[in-house]
Amino acid sequence: MSEAKGMDINMKRIIVLFLIFLLLTPLSVFAHPSHECFPGGEGFGYKVNCGEPFGHQSRTSYHYRFVSGTSSEWINLTRNAVTHWNNTGIVSISENSISNSTVGTYSDSSSSTVAYVASVTNGSGHKTSWSLRYNFPVMTGYGLTKQRTIARHEFGHTVGLADLYDTSNNDKLMYGYTSGTATGVTSYDITGAKEAVKP
Repeated sequence: MSEAKGMDINMKRIIVLFLIFLLLTPLSVFAHPSHECFPGGEGFGYKVNCGEPFGHQSRTSYHYRFVSGTSSEWINLTRNAVTHWNNTGIVSISENSISNSTVGTYSDSSSSTVAYVASVTNGSGHKTSWSLRYNFPVMTGYGLTKQRTIARHEFGHTVGLADLYDTSNNDKLMYGYTSGTATGVTSYDITGAKEAVKP
């Protein structure tokens, strides 16, 4: 009887110590509380980069500039994508000649990559700057509608949306393959973008 009583007291001590630990652990230990940015997933039809290394925008207004020498073809393509995203009412993206975020081109005909976005974050999962680059030899292999779709997709990455790869998502703008059927932002992409602009 006394052995069972001793185990019961030890169990109570463990529970009390655990509760004290929980109460004393500062919430700031958790860099990004889940209520601030829900990452979604393939089953939700969107994915958000709520943490490192790619990050999310965490604000509704941000800007970019063109790399010197960017041709009017890519400038117009970019401006079309920006207008498309701005028309959602979720973000306000604008050009700013001193922005740290840039848009330009590169040339790698041996790659199948059509474009990419590389991001710099602040350690809390928030983008501080990004670089969008179109691989022009590959991009020029597509018609204007697909080029616009790709540019819109890449600007989804600047917001903080991640690629989707499940074939059930081939009708979303953020589908990670050029075989996707969406040509613009869908309601799923909008839901994800609303999460991506949260602090």
